[in-house]
Amino acid sequence: MVQENYHSTIAFSYHPSNSIRLDQSESPYPLSPKVIQTICHAASKINRYPQVQSSDLQKELAIYTAKKQSQIVVGNGSDDLIELILKGRPPYIFSPTSARAVS
Repeated sequence: MVQENYHSTIAFSYHPSNSIRLDQSESPYPLSPKVIQTICHAASKINRYPQVQSSDLQKELAIYTAKKQSQIVVGNGSDDLIELILKGRPPYIFSPTSARAVS
């Protein structure tokens, strides 16, 4: 049974405005100007859905992984990937280690 005075206690919390809260994965370093510029540029298009086929992403991933574009499967979230599985095109997800073993 909880003591009566327990409900009226206030949890201790101390976060000065200039503190870095490492317990919340905050970085002590500011963003670089290039990152800020990239985020601002991307934010101007945030109201649009991504390409359904993601061909630009497939192309870049194929170049990066030295694979054919047809070997890269991407989706807009788990629902999209589940739909691909149900349509008969299963997505294969390999970690870099297992991908090296297969190729």
